[in-house]
Amino acid sequence: MFGDSLTTSPSYASLLAWRLNVATFTEVATGGWTSTNLLTAVQATPPTVGHSVVLIGANDVLNGVAAATIEANLTAIAATMDDPHFVCILPCGNHASWSAGKEAVRVAVNTWIKANLPLYTDAEAILGDSHPTQPVLRAQYDSGDGLHINGSGDLVLAEAIFNQGYGSVALA
Repeated sequence: MFGDSLTTSPSYASLLAWRLNVATFTEVATGGWTSTNLLTAVQATPPTVGHSVVLIGANDVLNGVAAATIEANLTAIAATMDDPHFVCILPCGNHASWSAGKEAVRVAVNTWIKANLPLYTDAEAILGDSHPTQPVLRAQYDSGDGLHINGSGDLVLAEAIFNQGYGSVALA
């Protein structure tokens, strides 16, 4: 599992590993990481795992990184993996520092992911609460900061990734 604080255990990653019946899994994730940090890590030590899930990009957007830079990093990250499964950037419209400009970058990157990466989960579709200008995490999945999901959100995300990429049996 590859990403930022949304991926660090315990998270959807732990639940997905359990669902895949994997006793242990590689976690290359650190809170605060951007796509550049993750790219540096996977280029230094290319993944040798069969199932790769990547959730990265919210910190890029929060730090003002351009969509084109994030997309280039995601392309390079994908090139280091066999059939990676990407998770679109979660909706963050209720995060304290979110803005219309940041939302435009998030939407652009997610649109690019859907058009260019064959395996992906649309996190907004399953965890988001539509809002015309700034979609937000649904209250039942929001940890309270408008950016991170709680245990219920982790479960829903793990099930969606499993169903879209690895099987068709729902989590119990």
